[in-house]
Amino acid sequence: MPYPLILNGWQDDQKHADQLLSLVGSNAVTSLVGQLTLGQALCLFKNAKLMVSCDSGPMHAAAAFKVPVVALFGPTHPERTGPWGPGHRVIQAIRPTTHNTYRSDPQGLHMQALEPETILDAIGSLTGEPPA
Repeated sequence: MPYPLILNGWQDDQKHADQLLSLVGSNAVTSLVGQLTLGQALCLFKNAKLMVSCDSGPMHAAAAFKVPVVALFGPTHPERTGPWGPGHRVIQAIRPTTHNTYRSDPQGLHMQALEPETILDAIGSLTGEPPA
């Protein structure tokens, strides 16, 4: 992929960020987890070419800045809290019975059901090129 990959999150996300970096290799991704103020994070989102995110505030911020989003949905309903506007891809493997199923899915089964190939295909459809 011709774009730099940047991992963002709050300090509380560091454990998960470390796990992800160990899987993909720290040379492939720049981690800014726990390093940005809210203003800096918004600047990052505004200047992004693409965002891959779960149902979160950063997803909504990127969509508001008209940045294409690959939105990863687990135990919530994307039609209720998905990214607004055209040009986004929503991925959900298991339809939750209610919008607040996240309260009864502590193992994260809905998110774990997402297939990496589906996510990569969505990235490719928004960028016009297959990810490396």
